Amino acid sequence: MAVKQRTAALRWLLGGAVLPLLGAVACGGTSYGDVPRLEGPSPVAQLRMLGTVWTVAQERPGGEARRHAMSVAQAPDRPPRGTPAQVPMRPDELVVGVEIGGEVIAYPLRFLNQVEVLNDEAGGTPVAVTWCPLAGTATIFDRRVAGTVHTFHFGTSLIHDSLLLVDQETGSVWAQIAREAISGSHEGTGLEVIPSLQTTWAFWSARHPDTQVMGFPQEQGYPYVYADFPADHFPNPLPSHHDPAPLGLGVEVAGEHWFFPLRELDELHGDLPRLADGALQVRYEPAGLVAWVEDRNGDLIDSQMAYERAWLAVHPESHVYSYTFPGLHP
Repeated sequence: MAVKQRTAALRWLLGGAVLPLLGAVACGGTSYGDVPRLEGPSPVAQLRMLGTVWTVAQERPGGEARRHAMSVAQAPDRPPRGTPAQVPMRPDELVVGVEIGGEVIAYPLRFLNQVEVLNDEAGGTPVAVTWCPLAGTATIFDRRVAGTVHTFHFGTSLIHDSLLLVDQETGSVWAQIAREAISGSHEGTGLEVIPSLQTTWAFWSARHPDTQVMGFPQEQGYPYVYADFPADHFPNPLPSHHDPAPLGLGVEVAGEHWFFPLRELDELHGDLPRLADGALQVRYEPAGLVAWVEDRNGDLIDSQMAYERAWLAVHPESHVYSYTFPGLHP
């Protein structure tokens, strides 16, 4: 393995992005009554430090990016799935849902908030499911890079206050929201995104009643829902709620970046914008607190739900949509 093998517990504890892992160890979970349980070990029990890699990153939220030895924590691999009876869900809690290769899977954010990165296989495709609570971004990547399946782990530092991944094969460091490697042998290489929906369980399960649900045995986590949490500063500890006020949809079309705040889409009452000369349609469902982009066939196009500040930190040249001034530029 390319990640340097040595103990780095102190640096790990200092890393601001590792708070979800510490919170997972501290919490006993939420009781859902006497329900069938999935089998297997707890992911928290599996977490261990793999070593460090050198990269330019922030050691804590809001900090200055500089070159330092970033600790790497092991991500879970092939977590079990079950039915909603085995993984009880609240209607308002959040999931990232994907439909690929004939399989439909919901990954609850209450579990992703504990580990932030996991490796899985969906519909025959090796995928990395990632979640950054500071940026509000849930993204699913194809784990194949240059024809080789990679295994991704959790970097305990940040870039632009968002998640970093480290691949096991080369030790390259990847930025989630930028979708590319920022250091290592893969620097400048992009990851292919598997289109998904970041939405409420009620919205996803209504669209996909046959969905599987990813769950961790012996861990129920805390339901992760939309609520009033100010997203313009960095709380300690990290929140178990998600504020929709600064949330929106980012997308790249023909080399240009756009950001559609949900608050602006809410004013359009269904008359939503089109892109690429009408070939692409922005969709928004207030009930599911979700927006996405689809083509004329109704297929999902790669787009990113994110906090506005997180998207603009990576794409500062973006056009920010306004229902009053549709071409508004930041």
